[in-house]
Amino acid sequence: HGDPLSYGFFHHWMAAIAFTMQLYLDFSGYSDMAIGSARLLGFDLPENFRMPYLSHSITEHWQRWHISLSRWFRDYVYIPLGGNRVGPIRHKWNLFAVMAISGLWHGAAWTFVLWGTMHGLALVAEATWKQLIPRSSKERSGRAFMGRILGMGSWLYQIIFVVVSDTLFFRIESISNTWPVFKRLIGLEGSLA
Repeated sequence: HGDPLSYGFFHHWMAAIAFTMQLYLDFSGYSDMAIGSARLLGFDLPENFRMPYLSHSITEHWQRWHISLSRWFRDYVYIPLGGNRVGPIRHKWNLFAVMAISGLWHGAAWTFVLWGTMHGLALVAEATWKQLIPRSSKERSGRAFMGRILGMGSWLYQIIFVVVSDTLFFRIESISNTWPVFKRLIGLEGSLA
């Protein structure tokens, strides 16, 4: 079947995970080939991917994923907007704006704009969460069993968020298909198979 809406929950999750891995392996592989080729010519290029799927937040994911592009956006968009050296509301706006612009950079289509917007909202939510949780309680919980549970939960949140956002907005070409596929990913529509 060529129609993605004819598949159910498990098929959509298998496809979503496979697409996410393909995206990572393509980008990381090309980057590694460029780094290796440059070394053969005597140039030392920095690493571009640092195990992003082991991240425990979307913020950390972006510090490990496509590092050269993330640094470009940091240096030429985020910092000129004021970075984090502004008030908390402006800081969150800067995070959101950078990701929305990143979405447009990936392509002039609504799917990419929504992808950037989703990631921008996730960064804003994480920055807000970080403000609400005092550092001392985070440090205490990091040593306890509960800290490990929270760590696993934050890793799972990051993985699910990235898989879903990449699948819905990078892989699906039509914005009209994103909602039906999302409903299948969360089991609200279609079969389980």
